Amino acid sequence: MKLSFFAFLFFMLFSTTLNALDVSKGSVFRDFPMHYLEGEYSFEVVKEAKEWKRLETSNFAFGYTHGNYWFKLDFNNSSSRSVELLLEFSEPFADSIIFYVEDEDSLSVFPSGLANIKEAMDDRYFLPTMPLEFQPNSAKTVYVNYSSKFTSYGSFALYDNDSIYLKNMIRTALFFFYFGAIAIMVAYNFFIYFSLRDKSYIYYVGYSLIFGLWILLYSGYAIYFFGGETIYSLHASTPLAFFFFTLFSRYVLNIDRLSQKLKVIFNIFAILLLLFSVIILIDLKVGYFLTNLLGVFYFPFVIYAAIYALTKGVKIARLYILALGIYLLFMNFVSLLAMGLIEFSYFSKFSFIFGSLIEILLFSFLLAYRINEMKSMQISTSKELAELKRNEADKLKVDIAKSLDDLSISNNRLKKALSEKEFLLKEVYHRVKNNLQTITSILWLKSNKIESSEAKAILNDVSYRIQSMSLVHELLYDSKNLNEISSSEYITKLTDSIISSISAQDIKIIKTIDDIALDTDTAISIGIIVVEIVTNSIKHAFKNTDSSLIFVNLTFINYVMKIEISDDGECDNIDYNKNSTSLGLKLVKQMIKKLTEAKYSITYDGGTKFYMEFVYVPPT
Repeated sequence: MKLSFFAFLFFMLFSTTLNALDVSKGSVFRDFPMHYLEGEYSFEVVKEAKEWKRLETSNFAFGYTHGNYWFKLDFNNSSSRSVELLLEFSEPFADSIIFYVEDEDSLSVFPSGLANIKEAMDDRYFLPTMPLEFQPNSAKTVYVNYSSKFTSYGSFALYDNDSIYLKNMIRTALFFFYFGAIAIMVAYNFFIYFSLRDKSYIYYVGYSLIFGLWILLYSGYAIYFFGGETIYSLHASTPLAFFFFTLFSRYVLNIDRLSQKLKVIFNIFAILLLLFSVIILIDLKVGYFLTNLLGVFYFPFVIYAAIYALTKGVKIARLYILALGIYLLFMNFVSLLAMGLIEFSYFSKFSFIFGSLIEILLFSFLLAYRINEMKSMQISTSKELAELKRNEADKLKVDIAKSLDDLSISNNRLKKALSEKEFLLKEVYHRVKNNLQTITSILWLKSNKIESSEAKAILNDVSYRIQSMSLVHELLYDSKNLNEISSSEYITKLTDSIISSISAQDIKIIKTIDDIALDTDTAISIGIIVVEIVTNSIKHAFKNTDSSLIFVNLTFINYVMKIEISDDGECDNIDYNKNSTSLGLKLVKQMIKKLTEAKYSITYDGGTKFYMEFVYVPPT
């Protein structure tokens, strides 16, 4: 009976030792057996539980269960020395992970995880870590209560101080290399954006920065910068990063130019991703579910759009497909791990970071190639533009030569037509002048036969008026410009003709006349006015006086022509009294009306003075 009892006791001790990890035989322990139990139980219940399930390694991957798990880890120290180790859990985003250590006579509780971040924060370790001390020839059982708002996977490992320090240094160096590489590429493309103002570069910067923020969160380093609750909000960076990636893809693949339908779908995805970022801030579980569901349709569509762009001649789509393919290949391991379809390992956990670095690096090369492509396109466009300019210049030379020939022919025709017109116009002027002179001669002959002095005076007045019009046509005939005559020459010849016709050589006309080009109508109106006023002065001003001066002044200032005709004779000017109804005054008034904004006055002070001014624009 005693033999059976000792045999049973030996079997139990041997069995316990067989299942427990001997911590005296190394400094780093991974992949050791452990047990787990699913459910929300108290420590007292768990301690007595019999339903433990065995795992052959210390790694687990349960997928998106969001449940509560208990793990039991058995250790023993078979050596005669004390052993100090650190028990580390691999995942920083566990909502709660509480270590329970049961010694022979005590129970230690060590809370950790995001829910207990204030109590568990230790600058030496950024992952949930608990120190363990093993006495010589002793056993120790560690119970771990684990819960997560995300997918449930992770790993337990034991390290001594030197090993965990070295591991953390290597891990930190690798992540700093990753973040440094991202920072360099972001800075490089950010400055390129300000140089080129191409939106694809700023979207690349946005994608890289937000994705880098998510890697900071995934690695556990975010705990040092943000609080526990803020950590959950940072998960909105996942759909937000792909929001920028969507816009980046749309621009680098030239979707706007290739297909309006694809452009609309890209915009819909961008809006949904932005919306899911907001939903994650409100409800983490729902937001992540919607983001994962959208990914089922999103990535096949993006790959299709890239292939479509490649078939349409977008060369950089090849590099885009390669980069996206590498990323999806490595990201697939994390997705399968998160769903619990593959076992946990450091490769399955961290391979996507390597893939994302390659992807972002290839996208940076893609943008650099885009610069070269833009430069090549610019050079090609410049060459085409230069060739177009040469062709246009040659065509322009031919057109100019043809136009010059046509213009020369047209000019010759115009010159010929103008010469004919000038000839005809001169002939008209000449004939009109001859006709008016003929009329003047007839009137002169007629007046010589008339005995009545009054009738003779009327005929002479008519003759002077006709003579002024005849003189206009004579001057136009002799002028180089058939549309204008000189005011100085015209009025001088007109007054001399009056003196000669009336035989009043004892009367002197003093003329001060600005030389202005007069058009035909203005010249005739001025001529008739001068003839009437001068003739009237000769006839009436010098009957009873020895004075015999007539002053004719014409000035032109600022488009205003002023004409003043005065004499130093008697003031007995019957024809130009205010109440006069003589033909001469009526004719003067009629001519004045033809002039622009004309006004006149007649005064009698030491002789008769006629003053008139009007607005006049000389012909050009």
